[in-house]
Amino acid sequence: MQNWRRLLLVVMVIVVAGNWSTQAMAQVVARLGHGGSDTHPFHIWSVKFAEEAAKLSNGRLKVQVFPNSQLGKERDMAEALLLGTLEMCVVGTGTVLPVWVPEIGVLDAPFIYRDFDHFYKVQDGAVGAELKAKLEAKGMKHLGWADIGARDMTNNKRPITKPADMVGLKMRVPDSKVYVTMMKALGATVVPVNFAELYMALQQGVADGQENPPTTIRSMNYWEVQKYLSLTDHIYSGASGLVSTKWLAAQPPDLRAAIERAGRLATEYTRPWVREDNQKSMEFLKSKGIVVNAVDKEAFRKATEVVYTDMADVYPPDLVRRIRDTR
Repeated sequence: MQNWRRLLLVVMVIVVAGNWSTQAMAQVVARLGHGGSDTHPFHIWSVKFAEEAAKLSNGRLKVQVFPNSQLGKERDMAEALLLGTLEMCVVGTGTVLPVWVPEIGVLDAPFIYRDFDHFYKVQDGAVGAELKAKLEAKGMKHLGWADIGARDMTNNKRPITKPADMVGLKMRVPDSKVYVTMMKALGATVVPVNFAELYMALQQGVADGQENPPTTIRSMNYWEVQKYLSLTDHIYSGASGLVSTKWLAAQPPDLRAAIERAGRLATEYTRPWVREDNQKSMEFLKSKGIVVNAVDKEAFRKATEVVYTDMADVYPPDLVRRIRDTR
């Protein structure tokens, strides 16, 4: 009888230990913050990442996604990542990340890419690898690209077809040297406004216009407070899905591998989604009465070449050349 009692006790211990172990493993929770709406490309990437991370970790990792700057503005989230008080976030390569890695801003330089394929080859090639290594050295590990597409100009005053049409317009840009330098070169008055506050700035006339891809203009409802959309495609706007290296280092190897794999899969999913959604968004904007017009892109390109001269100390000419020569 005692042997049966002992056996029963052993079985109970194993069952309880197994249940406890399963519960403990399921309690790995990470927060992922971004500044976009719940229809913005940042959110599309983040949700896909969360889904893949859960699948690849057999449910051990639960990624909670917080859109609409719920966890703070982009710089706040990036700083929290470095401190290890936030696990993950999505932030722009041309806006926030140059604070720590100035060279990464070149990925958002004006008219540096021929098309989307060129853009992706740079990100996935040697230049992208070098910049990702610099981020990791600072304490942020790049997981994947959460891009939003080619940026266009919108405003409330007039159609923009050539650089001279920009003169006198109060244009919002991110608080980034490359964006500010570009807009000044075009003759516009620069109005730095945080992304989370942009809709209100346009609504209240603090800014006449802004520049973002069609998907963002639609998802952030800027079409409600803007009249004209000019197809400049001046910048292919990149963003990085990041994880705190402090937090990542504390995870077991198989979970780290799942996280990195999930980032790549989210990128593969989001890229075609963004291109398709930009086309859908363009049709949507037209249906809402936004006046859309083509521009003299060559004139804009020439007008913004000064960016590369003024920022040669940040964007070495050899780095710019390597990006432009990527095939």
